[in-house]
Amino acid sequence: MKVKDVIKNMQNYNPEDEVVVLWWTKDIFDNENTLLLDDTWIKVVKEIEDDRLDFPSQVISEDIIDALSSNGVIA
Repeated sequence: MKVKDVIKNMQNYNPEDEVVVLWWTKDIFDNENTLLLDDTWIKVVKEIEDDRLDFPSQVISEDIIDALSSNGVIA
């Protein structure tokens, strides 16, 4: 996802609201052991967005529900 898309999607939120946000950027993986070209990174991002985001989203949602339950918000 492009940063501009994240910004667009977040515009309707109050800047003081709390949210759970996770992101990975090319510079995290681009180091002396890896030559990560922009084209390669774009392909990786597209592949992850297309195929693999459902599982982490489900796990995080379950963790949030568990935390709500343990805090007495939901039964």
